[in-house]
Amino acid sequence: MVTKTVVKPKTVLAKPKVDIERMRFNLDVRHLEELAVLAIGPYNSGKTYLMADFLKEQQKEGEVAYIDMAGEKGSLSAANFKLGDFGYRIENYTELKGVLAYLKGRKLAGVGLDSLPELVAILSKKVTGGDLWPDEPAKWNELHSTLKATIKELKATCPWVFCTTVAAIETDPEHKELTGMTIKYLAPDLPGKQARFIIGCFDMAGYLEVKKVGPKTTRAFIVDAPARLLVRQRLPNPITEKIQLGDGPGGWTAIRTRIQRALDEGGDKSE
Repeated sequence: MVTKTVVKPKTVLAKPKVDIERMRFNLDVRHLEELAVLAIGPYNSGKTYLMADFLKEQQKEGEVAYIDMAGEKGSLSAANFKLGDFGYRIENYTELKGVLAYLKGRKLAGVGLDSLPELVAILSKKVTGGDLWPDEPAKWNELHSTLKATIKELKATCPWVFCTTVAAIETDPEHKELTGMTIKYLAPDLPGKQARFIIGCFDMAGYLEVKKVGPKTTRAFIVDAPARLLVRQRLPNPITEKIQLGDGPGGWTAIRTRIQRALDEGGDKSE
């Protein structure tokens, strides 16, 4: 009896349909190629001024853009920085989309948006067709999705982005549901879930603290997370102390310096 040897065909592994090497990156890299910052603070805390300071520094590298949402009209706070005719005032959603598309092709060095509450008002009008907030869950979800998509589109215009929002006292509904206790914190003055999830759209979200002792006013940028502040930082070493901004220009340089320290292997050696 002749036994036949059955030769099994070789298994051919399918080649991946994506470029794996293009996707691979080094997790040890510590330099910043992009940064999206959100400044949260009360009225008259210097949010727009700090954003203009940021744009002036970025202007050393190239063209910048200041997006002024129509309801805000706070650009006078930026007048001393001599940024030039790079301001864009937005009245409605169509103009917003047009400006973002235009700026995306400009290879900007910095873009600022003032402010998020007025941006949300324009997006809500687009979703609902009127001046009232959505009145049903489906419309709220649409508004939330539209806001996230708009921030993503804003960040696509430039690697360096700065936005502002006024602060408000918010209640954490999830904490209350889990513990039965009410906890309040300072957060962006945005409706519904937006006060919480908007923080996740930025690499750094900080609170602008203003104190006045006698004739002297001091300002600081806080990115550590005390119990009652909703802030964020994505750095290898956390910045744990307040960043003092000083008087006049130079606030963004102070923040950028502390960010650089936090990128160093030794961490932020703040005093």
